[in-house]
Amino acid sequence: MTTAPAILMVGRNSFFARCFASTCADFSIRHVSIDDLDRPEVYEGVGTVVNFAFNPRLYREVYKPALDVDSKIAEKLAGRLLRYVLLSSRTVYGANAKWNAREDAETEGDSIYGMNRIAIERAVTERLDPARLTILRISNTIAYEFQPGRRDTFMSILLGALRERGEIHFEMNPQTRRDFITDDYFCCVLRRLIEAGATGIFNVGCGFPVATGDIAGWIIEGFGNGRLIIGSDEVRDEFFLNTNRLRERVGVALSAEALRDRCREIGRRLAGA
Repeated sequence: MTTAPAILMVGRNSFFARCFASTCADFSIRHVSIDDLDRPEVYEGVGTVVNFAFNPRLYREVYKPALDVDSKIAEKLAGRLLRYVLLSSRTVYGANAKWNAREDAETEGDSIYGMNRIAIERAVTERLDPARLTILRISNTIAYEFQPGRRDTFMSILLGALRERGEIHFEMNPQTRRDFITDDYFCCVLRRLIEAGATGIFNVGCGFPVATGDIAGWIIEGFGNGRLIIGSDEVRDEFFLNTNRLRERVGVALSAEALRDRCREIGRRLAGA
């Protein structure tokens, strides 16, 4: 019986990392830090490296190579016959490419964070063979991100306010439409891409626009009470990703029903926190 190559997983504390490790419990997964990558023995029997680590300073500061975990890993992998999975972001797309954005659309970045993601993609692409590189441009993620006092993502802000005050505050029109993906669907996609040996760039999203007010409403339904307070009628940052390439490669898609059910599940879990 042939043993499948191991997955080398850099970083283990993000919700993506924890979810992926659980989803792929039947795989051989090695958890390492970036410092461990200097040891030749960590690569023995490895087929794919996936990085979940990210320096939070790159959310708000101009790109500096010293802050770029992915390019550091790529330097260590250069010349090795391994595949690398880079977790990027939908924010790389320019303002004119946000609606039904395809992987070949212009990348201008919509923020400092988006421009930093572009810089990371370029730095890694320069160091690694494209035939061994997979870049995932990930949409807004629905996951259980509640921690008391945490307020650094859409979900952590939303869940924190609902749990602590029974209210969700929107500084935008609830009809603002965006693309969302659930954490469990992302992990399913990542597993299938690794199993298939897929390389290249893939948009990872639901592939259709969803009203942000619906997301909040489904979570409130699961929570059992609460209200949505609207502080602005402005519609801003609407987008959705074209996910045809991904669906053709992995054979699965995220439905509106699955998205709704995950939101309600998160609300129920929050009620018991």
